[in-house]
Amino acid sequence: RYVSSDTFPWGLSGVCDEEKATFGNGSTTGRQTAGGKDPGRSGAFQILVGTEVAYWGHDTSVKNASAVLTGLMAAISKGEDSLVVLESTASGGSGLFHRRWVDSIDLNQFLAGGRSETGMVRIFAGWYEFEDSHLPVESEQEARDIFAGIGARNEAEFRREQQLSMRYNLTAGQIKYWRWLLGECDNDPDKRDREYPATPEDAFRAATPCRFNRSMLSELRIEAMQKFKDLQWGLLEQPNIDEKRYVWRVVQEESEANFCISDL
Repeated sequence: RYVSSDTFPWGLSGVCDEEKATFGNGSTTGRQTAGGKDPGRSGAFQILVGTEVAYWGHDTSVKNASAVLTGLMAAISKGEDSLVVLESTASGGSGLFHRRWVDSIDLNQFLAGGRSETGMVRIFAGWYEFEDSHLPVESEQEARDIFAGIGARNEAEFRREQQLSMRYNLTAGQIKYWRWLLGECDNDPDKRDREYPATPEDAFRAATPCRFNRSMLSELRIEAMQKFKDLQWGLLEQPNIDEKRYVWRVVQEESEANFCISDL
């Protein structure tokens, strides 16, 4: 827990533990569960931090996530020093958190003077933004191999690595970490994108329920297209009309063939 290693110089004296915090200026904090009976109702708070809000509606203990959040928001004062933070990992492309996300504006738009009707700003933190999101690279040769795609799971993964590297200027150590995450997520790119997304779109897409695994379907498509390139076109010919014996002759053009051999 961050509270046990918080070294920020708050300039306040007080007590801070996992349940509450009190500060020398009279400020206090408390913790409640969204699954409680009308959490925060009739309160008067300056700051609200809602955690894993995307999962409130999926948690049976939070019977009406929208009403719970509305009640909590109503308990926040409307002064200039008020603040509401709704943080979460993604849980599909719909629901309470997703609606709030869509109705908010991007941070860069906000900093440029833009405002949303809801007054909310969306801020995304990709896996590559954290200091511990890398693995040591032993040599320059290993770094060159990583950037060349050596060690990537397949061609699709290598293309994603290239895209991410160009977009976010990733280091070889970060790509190595990205590959390690895939193994930790059962070699399922969707699981990795859900838990360690590179973009908001990746997060919402990967967290949307689907009967079929999109990443696996993509791999099957790539494999099928490769097999298509390996098709062998040819003719079955009967050298001797008096013998029931045929031989296979490979041809270069599909139009010349009457059969195709494939190991699909």
